[in-house]
Amino acid sequence: MHDLLSSPLNSFIDLYAPYLTGFSHEECEIIKNSITEDMFVLSATKGNAVVKKAADDYRKGQVKDQLFRLWSERTGGTKSPKHWSEHYKTPILCCIDPEIYGEAKKAFAVLNSSQHSESEIKMALEFCEGADFFDVIADSDYRNKSLAAIPSFYLTLQQSAQRLRIQISPHMTGRMIPESRQKSRTWPVLNTTRGAATLPSIP
Repeated sequence: MHDLLSSPLNSFIDLYAPYLTGFSHEECEIIKNSITEDMFVLSATKGNAVVKKAADDYRKGQVKDQLFRLWSERTGGTKSPKHWSEHYKTPILCCIDPEIYGEAKKAFAVLNSSQHSESEIKMALEFCEGADFFDVIADSDYRNKSLAAIPSFYLTLQQSAQRLRIQISPHMTGRMIPESRQKSRTWPVLNTTRGAATLPSIP
């Protein structure tokens, strides 16, 4: 009891060591301080569950922070694929090579949402760490060509990339324009009421 009162952090680390493996002393303190339950009144089973969850949440947060930090560094400060699309007025998925389209779509969904598991966040991080498209999509000429590749029969006129951006800009608030960039492409229906293109929201 004396050790518990005189050095609560060390006692916490010793008592819950199985759940704190790999964490530094400082990280264990953060985990300990994140627990709001009164550990003195909890059963051993309940106490173990509380600490395990706190440790898992902290670990998940670390991976998530690493993912978003990497994305921001590689995209010139954008916060997510959705933010990138809004910033450049270009659906990011139309700039992605068909060979990695499926993986990119899954990774971007993680980056665009706060509700994902640790395994999904790790998947997205691994994808972004190995991705080589960041330098490519930073090129404005490449973005213009990718945007202009949207089939012209979906447009009210043969338009420049800039004119198309003006039309789709108000709708860039959710998911992607193309459902697929595979060999058999499926493109969304274009509503040309009043001469304006109405497209699905994008990431």
